[in-house]
Amino acid sequence: MIEFLFNKEFLLIVIGCLIMGVGMYISDWRRKKQEERQARLNSIRLNDMTKKEIINELRAILKDYHYKSDVQHMSKDVVVSLENLLGSLLRQQNSQS
Repeated sequence: MIEFLFNKEFLLIVIGCLIMGVGMYISDWRRKKQEERQARLNSIRLNDMTKKEIINELRAILKDYHYKSDVQHMSKDVVVSLENLLGSLLRQQNSQS
């Protein structure tokens, strides 16, 4: 029996099973985190927000992550896109007023 426990093939099988188990656990954990993030994104209802709330939220994002930040959190393309979106919303709001 002791010879069987120390058999190289048996040890390789046990190690392989352990590695597969850890890999599956990590995969499940990543999938769960991704589902949580997606659920959080789905919970944001832009239809429930007014244009004024959207404008304020965009301003806050730009201020916190770009204008007042020492570290670059967003690429220039993202900043330009957010600024264009904000400008478009402001023009729509001004034309409706």
